[in-house]
Amino acid sequence: MKKKTNFDRYLEEHLKDPDFAERFRKAGEAWDVALQIAALRKDSGLSQTELAKRVGTSQQQISRLESPGYEGHSRPLGLDRNRQR
Repeated sequence: MKKKTNFDRYLEEHLKDPDFAERFRKAGEAWDVALQIAALRKDSGLSQTELAKRVGTSQQQISRLESPGYEGHSRPLGLDRNRQR
């Protein structure tokens, strides 16, 4: 078994806090979405500018969507699981 790092212990302790755990889960989801968007675009052989033109937005918006730090992934993509239908 791998020896735990200081970060592993820190994270383990903080994940006991439900608020922190939820924020951590959401951050992981945002990271996944950002990486998937970038990978799909690249697999399609499109630049950010080309994709932006195809979907009717700006290159800057595509760049934001491909950034794991961007917090708007769930809204434009309809992934907000908590929203009422």
